[in-house]
Amino acid sequence: MSSHLAPQSDGRVQQTLYTATVTQLVDTFPEGVTLRYESTDAFRAFLAGNVYVQYVVFNVTDAEKIIRDHGTIHAVLEDWQVPIVTATDPDIDIYSRQRDDIRHLLEHIQPAIYIPDAGTVYWDRSENSQRHGIQAFIRRLDWVIDTIAEHDWDVSVLPLAKGMYRWHYEDLRDCYERHGFTNFAFYTKQYTNNGNYIRKLLNHLQNLIDVIGAENIFMIARLSENHLERFPPQVTGTCGIVQFAKECKVDGQFVEDQFVDWRDDLETTLLDKPTVTQQ
Repeated sequence: MSSHLAPQSDGRVQQTLYTATVTQLVDTFPEGVTLRYESTDAFRAFLAGNVYVQYVVFNVTDAEKIIRDHGTIHAVLEDWQVPIVTATDPDIDIYSRQRDDIRHLLEHIQPAIYIPDAGTVYWDRSENSQRHGIQAFIRRLDWVIDTIAEHDWDVSVLPLAKGMYRWHYEDLRDCYERHGFTNFAFYTKQYTNNGNYIRKLLNHLQNLIDVIGAENIFMIARLSENHLERFPPQVTGTCGIVQFAKECKVDGQFVEDQFVDWRDDLETTLLDKPTVTQQ
């Protein structure tokens, strides 16, 4: 069991099932471009036997349905494919999620990477509301880490960057430092509602880097090449599904060769950039 993730020693070398065990993948930061699970026959067929896919991102709601239907999330994955399960679901689902639900989930996703979430922190809410959201998140993150350790589950935690402003991260710093976290996930969907807030997103990323010293950041729901090239160098991983479906689907089926070329191009944009990025 591991409570947090280590960066890849050589991010541009593609590990394969012959050179990396699942345990190593669970304990490694998911660098590069990762796909989010889509509950369709076409996507499941694409995953089957696909040695080019090592990580797959699942929302908790999708993971829970697979567990109900099959007993384990790994029923839809190959032996060498590792689930990254993110709890960044709609607010109503986050609020209703109980600790017993999370225990059951963690037991049936292992081996896996888990991104916990709790509370809400929005820029259009009061400072008091934002602080309450951060406190709820800290309690949840502490509890998840303790629970995984107690049961010795094969689950690594990739913590959510549950903040926007510098004071948010100053409030979060003690928790992150206690657990030795230097790698983070960053949820981006609130930056696309009613407009595209890319400059605000870049500013909030920089606050995370400046206050917490984030070394690697995994962006959730962000695969636009235009945005990837504008992210700071600390953003070394990202995930999504919309652009993949648009670029790699032919006659209703996902094409592996097109996926490999498309992903390579995106990873070049993401990882090969100057030290100073344009904002």
